[in-house]
This record gives sequence, C-alpha cells and structure tokens, in this order.
Amino acid sequence: MLSLTESGGQPTLDRAATGPAPTGRAVVNARVACEPDALDAAVTEAVAAADGVAGVTSSATTPVSFKPSYPRPVHRLAPAGA
Repeated sequence: MLSLTESGGQPTLDRAATGPAPTGRAVVNARVACEPDALDAAVTEAVAAADGVAGVTSSATTPVSFKPSYPRPVHRLAPAGA
C-alpha cells in the first residue's frame, strides 16, 4: 500500500506486497481548489493515462467528489487572556 501526501512528493510505502497483485484499488482523498466535476474529470483522465502506460484496464465506481459548505463551528474558544 502506498500513500502520497503532497504534490510532487514521493509515495510512501505503508505496507509491502507479498507478491504480484492480480487486482488493485486506488482511493483519492484530496482537498483541492476546484469544482467537483473538474476533479472527477481530472481523476478519470489520469486513470486512463496510467492504464495506457501500464497496459491495463481500470473500471471505476461512481465519483464521489463534493464541495463542503463553509464551516460553522458550534463552540468557540475565547482568546488567551480574555
């Protein structure tokens, strides 16, 4: 299992494979400054490009990109010394 936590960074090996994998799964969990539809299109394009390089075929689930609303905290801390 690999993780990538910054743009342009190197993947970190979280868990080594015990042998060749007949199947795989990729999960993209990212905060990005774009609209959900644009993110879905970019991920779909990147997967298609990776498939071409690796000589494999991917099947995708329905994208689940969303745009969260502005945070509205229930509790606020008083400034220090107030």
